[in-house]
Amino acid sequence: MPAQDRRYLVLLTPGDLGDDTVLTAIRSEFFDWLRRSGAEVVEDGGANRLVITSSLETAERLTRLEYVLTVEPYA
Repeated sequence: MPAQDRRYLVLLTPGDLGDDTVLTAIRSEFFDWLRRSGAEVVEDGGANRLVITSSLETAERLTRLEYVLTVEPYA
């Protein structure tokens, strides 16, 4: 992990709670995006909550993804 990388809490759009297919597709697309961006998942908190390490620039780009609700610094 580069020195400038920090931890961020990421909340994804939960989608229809009864539609596991949609949730799986959102998570799959998100994890693919993370791999391409160089970010790493530190903690997978379930269906829509993740803690990642990434640069500030990557965290800011995350906020523009339609299925991301919020990105916050995480201690």
